Amino acid sequence: ASAEQEQQAAQEAAAKAPILPDKQFDVPELHWFDARISFMGDTVQAMKLPLEHMEAKVTLQDGRIRVDPARVDLAGGKVETSVDLDAPSGVLNGDLDLTLRNVRLNKLLAAFKVDVGAIQMEKEGVGTFGGRAKLTIQGNSIRDMAATADGELAVIMGGGQINPLIIEALGLDVGEI
Repeated sequence: ASAEQEQQAAQEAAAKAPILPDKQFDVPELHWFDARISFMGDTVQAMKLPLEHMEAKVTLQDGRIRVDPARVDLAGGKVETSVDLDAPSGVLNGDLDLTLRNVRLNKLLAAFKVDVGAIQMEKEGVGTFGGRAKLTIQGNSIRDMAATADGELAVIMGGGQINPLIIEALGLDVGEI
């Protein structure tokens, strides 16, 4: 294969890469020690997501993980979450409480390199959105936890609209999941 074909194949594979990681957590090791961690960082390297100014407090005790709170700036807005996980049967399960405030849709879309030529970005996708999720989760990877999430979710958007082409470009068409 030519260098161009290899590059195109690599780009196509990257485009099809899952949004949520499926790397498994090593659950038995969570019982090996207890810890309290406080973290603050101005720069966050998160592949596609425009994240900044992260702060988190993590407690690991007797195999139970509690993150409360975790805060990060996302696309001009704020994300705050708390997570409480335990694995009595070898599979992590617990609760997730997440709040989004004033996230700028156009800044978020720019991070995903959405081709907005046909989407009329001046009129669509320039609003801000926020939301709240209170979920029970189960699984030993972030992808598994998202797949088993159950609970309440609300999203509110002001000052813009989400064109179906934006949803399709992000690969987030719920009807196809």
